[in-house]
Amino acid sequence: MARNITLHVFCSVKGGVGKSTLAVACAKLLAKSGRQPLVIDADLTGTSLADGMRLCAPQTTLRADGTVDVEAPPTGVFFSRAEVERLRRARRDNPTKKGLPPPYLNDALRPYLESKVEKYVGLRVDALMWREEDDDNVWFLPSSALQRDVGESLGWFGLAPYDWMGAMTLILNKVSLQWPELTDVVLDVPPGLFGFGQQMLMLARLLMGSGLPEGYPDWKNGPVTWSARAFLVTTSDANDILPVYEYMAQNATELLGVRVLLNKSTTVIPSPTAVLGPMLGAQIDLRRVVQVPLLMPTLGRIFVDGTLRIDDALKGLTPLFNAPEEAP
Repeated sequence: MARNITLHVFCSVKGGVGKSTLAVACAKLLAKSGRQPLVIDADLTGTSLADGMRLCAPQTTLRADGTVDVEAPPTGVFFSRAEVERLRRARRDNPTKKGLPPPYLNDALRPYLESKVEKYVGLRVDALMWREEDDDNVWFLPSSALQRDVGESLGWFGLAPYDWMGAMTLILNKVSLQWPELTDVVLDVPPGLFGFGQQMLMLARLLMGSGLPEGYPDWKNGPVTWSARAFLVTTSDANDILPVYEYMAQNATELLGVRVLLNKSTTVIPSPTAVLGPMLGAQIDLRRVVQVPLLMPTLGRIFVDGTLRIDDALKGLTPLFNAPEEAP
């Protein structure tokens, strides 16, 4: 019998709306319910969960030049937080070598995006995963916020769209086969609904429907099957909600099944017709807009405390991430 993995894609039109916070909350609540989630921090534009949270990197096998061997199996050993910070500084201060420890998503993507599948066959995603200092069964594959790594990844954004889908489906397929306990992947994508973000929404939509196109893994009939949920995070602020409503209205057919998470919500849901006018506003199904209350002691403290505490208020969000998705 095939086992199923659920992909949870978190997108936003702009930064600062709580997308990464809600992605981590989703993973924490999934783990609390007995599932085994992996958070992939694919926001390659200048921030990293590895900096904002107290994450510990795995000790990986190194090549002769001191760079991470992304094809070596897991060692089962992790650096302390102080050692991670030391390694991060060493990676930052070395101007000549790509791929020094600690390992990031960037290092897993680089072989594929630079030379495609020929040099990517042996990738061991399971050897690159981080965990929190106070381990609570949530695993992470963070991106790097170091200036050189960000500059490199921004160059990747100019690649053909299906290069991104190819890279991410390959990474997801690898980790699903290497880690039998995996039940959920939470994907935090860069702000902006173009390029990579748009492609990850497309990936989710394909998994909600008939499956991936020819040439991609068979995730509907293979030994591991995949389902998906997609969330578009915003706040009710005018400069946040207007572009989200416009995008939803103008891409209604392509976004069937995608839910808008109205984060930090303290009032009623803004009316689409009041924001967009009657014609475009009528394209938005308000049943797809879900309010996430302002939870300052918990959600608001994640990058201050370096972790997300599971309290009763946060537990109240469990149905949002655990409930079965409505049929598109």
